[in-house]
This record gives sequence, C-alpha cells and structure tokens, in this order.
Amino acid sequence: MGRVEGKVALVTGAGSGLGRATSILLAKEGAKIVATDVNLETAQETADMIGESTIALQHDVTDEARWQEVLKTTKSEFGGLNILVNNAGIGAGSDVENTDFDTWKLVHAVDLDSVLRGCKYAIK
Repeated sequence: MGRVEGKVALVTGAGSGLGRATSILLAKEGAKIVATDVNLETAQETADMIGESTIALQHDVTDEARWQEVLKTTKSEFGGLNILVNNAGIGAGSDVENTDFDTWKLVHAVDLDSVLRGCKYAIK
C-alpha cells in the first residue's frame, strides 16, 4: 500500500516540470490526482501518463472563481480533497531593470496570491 493510498491530491501547474513529477509520484503512492494547469493540453498529457483515477482540468490559479469550480469538480469526481500541492509558478523572465510592473503583478498573482486562494478554499 502506498503512503497516500486512497487520498485525493490536487496539483496545480501539473502540466510540466515539478507539477508533473509530483502528480506522477503521488499517483504511484496511491493517490487519485486532479492535474490542473493553465494549459489544459499539458495537464491532460500528465493525466494520460498516470492513467486511472486522474482528471485534468484547465485552471488559471489567478482566477478566484475558477478555484471554487476546480474544487467543486474535485469533490464531485472524487468525493473530497486531502492533499493540495500549490505548485503553479512563473518567473518574470527578465532582470528588475527591464521588468514592467504588470509582469511583476502577474508573477505575484500566480506565485503568491494563488497559494492563498488555494488554501482558503481547499481547507474547507
């Protein structure tokens, strides 16, 4: 039996990199996976790699209403949520002298604000 057998895990940014690797590892350890990403196609690729007991959802983590929808779908598909991996993240792709303020705000919305939103709604 895996360390998270029977648990349900939502992983943001699951379409690539650490989010994909985390999703695959949690699935190997027995969790059902909700793989979310702003890019549904890459989230679906992750879900396809895992197979059973996995769903892929498009998820802009900066959208508060979408957090609520994703969690509602998680509950309807799997009965609840046990594990939240707030993995989604982006970088500015530039140095501070060349980063415009809108990019700065987007980085913070994805990397910081989304963590608050995820925890706020998932803890319930």
